[in-house]
Amino acid sequence: MKDFLGQDVRFFDLDRLYFGNKEKDVNFCDLSSHSYKIKDGIVPDLSKNDTNHITLYLESNTPHALRDIELNLAVLPFG
Repeated sequence: MKDFLGQDVRFFDLDRLYFGNKEKDVNFCDLSSHSYKIKDGIVPDLSKNDTNHITLYLESNTPHALRDIELNLAVLPFG
């Protein structure tokens, strides 16, 4: 394999090597690209005693690669 000057490519000299399409794929080296945030910033109130099930709507930071999800939590009493 040669570079644009016709020199042999030395792979140990390469800092980063990317494959894929940044518009469609998830960059797993970037932690923020494959994480979620709470949609509309609506955070449930966990201090309510009558709340035993909570639904969170999570929005993907990379909607082109990961779809939004609905997370259902069961809140268990302790103590």
